[in-house]
Amino acid sequence: AAIGGDDASTEALFRSLLAETPSLSLLHLDAHADLQDGETRRDAPRSVVHRLRASTDTIVSVGVRSLSRSEMGRLDPEKTFLCQTLHHSLDW
Repeated sequence: AAIGGDDASTEALFRSLLAETPSLSLLHLDAHADLQDGETRRDAPRSVVHRLRASTDTIVSVGVRSLSRSEMGRLDPEKTFLCQTLHHSLDW
């Protein structure tokens, strides 16, 4: 298990561990979805989950409270637990 760091260190660590353990999962605890396309320098830090999804589908995001319209289209509702849902429901 590993905890934290900024997006750059998390991405590098996860990719390294994923190469050794293909069944590895990532629990993404963040207020932001990090599903930007990363095409601009401004979006690059907010695109780590989007980039990692190209390598694995075992990423679960918890606590997301902020996302853009473009991120909504990339969101996996079965693997994303929005902050609002967590706050208002015991069924998550």
